Amino acid sequence: MSLMKKNNKSLNVILKILKYVFYFPFLFIIKALLLFFYYFFSFIACVSSSRNDDDDDYYSDWNHHNRN
Repeated sequence: MSLMKKNNKSLNVILKILKYVFYFPFLFIIKALLLFFYYFFSFIACVSSSRNDDDDDYYSDWNHHNRN
């Protein structure tokens, strides 16, 4: 019976080590991917909004002409 308890204890230690080895890098990778996509899409939005400045001027002129 004591041998079984000892094996169970070592098994728990092995499971804990596996959890630290696999679980935390997995969380880190998910966090890194989320940050990457966040900055990537914000960069794309920035570039596309800077490209569309001429269109905004065109539409503002259009609205200005409609008012007069």
